Formats: sequence, structure tokens, C-alpha cells
Amino acid sequence: MKAGLVARLTAVFVTVFALSACSNGEQASEGESASQTVKGEVWYREKIALPDDALVHVYLEDVSLADAPAEVIAQKLISASKAPPYSFEFVVPKEQFKPNHRYALRARIEHKGKLLFTNDEFIDALSSDDGHRNVLVKKVVRAQPKLQNTRWKLVHVAGEKLQLGEQERPAYFSLNEENASVSGFNGCNGFNSTYTLKGTDIQFGMFAATMKMCAQGSDLEAQMMSILGNAKRYQIKGPQLSLLNEQGQTIGRFVAVSP
Repeated sequence: MKAGLVARLTAVFVTVFALSACSNGEQASEGESASQTVKGEVWYREKIALPDDALVHVYLEDVSLADAPAEVIAQKLISASKAPPYSFEFVVPKEQFKPNHRYALRARIEHKGKLLFTNDEFIDALSSDDGHRNVLVKKVVRAQPKLQNTRWKLVHVAGEKLQLGEQERPAYFSLNEENASVSGFNGCNGFNSTYTLKGTDIQFGMFAATMKMCAQGSDLEAQMMSILGNAKRYQIKGPQLSLLNEQGQTIGRFVAVSP
């Protein structure tokens, strides 16, 4: 009698356990199918090492609307302290993907906010059966700034320590191509002048400046006006401008900055 009861209870327990396991399996299966996995690697061809604090930004975006910004569906931040490739994986609810929409992967490698690499080709995020995509990023090549119509900030004075301007403002100048005029700030006062160019030769005209007295900035003013007054030639390498004297010696260096 007892043996029969035990057998029946055991059978009930096994049946309940099996049904529970089956139910859990179905739920897990449903959970897995409710999401879409997009994974891959970001890499570049150049044999160069990145700064230890460089970062890789990877974006999964809806790019369906040509006249509107892409909608970011998911994003990932990866340290670029090691050599590529840089692996990424997105697990996104399928409900976020809309029928007839286009989804792309975009990657950027940055260092302290400066863009170093990015991909310039459309990469379909969902076209691969296994969800694995390779994202090739290319080095960003910046156009060399023009001498004219660019703001040039003084960053180096030959043989001297660069002085501070009023309220620590930098000295700068700009050449207006349209009317061959010069405008700028010398560390204490604003100034204007004219200039002439012949090849890489440059000559500044007479300077007119405001006459404000500054508690700080007069030393930088003297440095800036001496450089411009003695400049005879110029050289541009990358974002940097060098002004040279009559002997061909660099007397000041400037970098291109946003106004």
C-alpha cells in the first residue's frame, strides 16, 4: 500500500518537474528569439600605435531617413590601448527594428575629442546571417589650412618664453584675402594693418592699434608686434604656421584655431 502511494507521488513529481522544465525552456527560447545580436570587430590597416587613452566609439544606427540625422539604437565605448581588432557586441530587442528600415554600423576612434579614424562606407548591420560584421576605419586626413582667412594663434616665440595676454587671452592674427587687410589681438590691444604676398614672402604694413593700458599683456604685445614687424617669409606645415626673418630664422610659430 505504502509502496504504491510512493510510486504514485513520485510519478506526479516527475511529471510536474518535466512540465516546469519544458515551460522554462520555452520561456528561454522566447527570450532568446526576442532579441537580435549584432557583433563584429573594428580595425584599421595602418601599422601605428594609438595613445593609451584613445577610445573606440561604435554605433548601431537607423539611417532610413536621408533628410534627418541617424537615430542611435545602441552604442559601445571600447579602450583602444591595445592593437586592433576591437570587438563589440550589441544585443537589441527585435521590437526596436522596424520593417523596411535600414540599419548601419558606424565607428570612430578618438583621442581627447580629436577624431583619428572613422569608416566612410555604409555597413549594413543586419545583412550577415551570423550577425558578425567587420568595420574598417580609415585615418582622417585633415586639409592644410590656408594662410589667408584663417585665425593664427601665437604659440611659440623664438628664444623667449611666451608671455600671457590680458586675462590670459592668446595673441592672434588673421589675413583677409578679399581686401589684403590684417586684424588681430596682440595680447593687450586689437590691431589692424595691411599685407603683401609674393610666393612665400610676406610683408606687413604699418600697424594701427588701440591704446589701452593692460596690467597683464604688454609683454606679449611686444613679442607679437616684433614677430609681425620682422616677418619676411612664411612656412605652413600641417596646422602650423612659422614666420621667418630676413635671415631665414623662425621667429614665431602659430597654429590654426577656430574664431
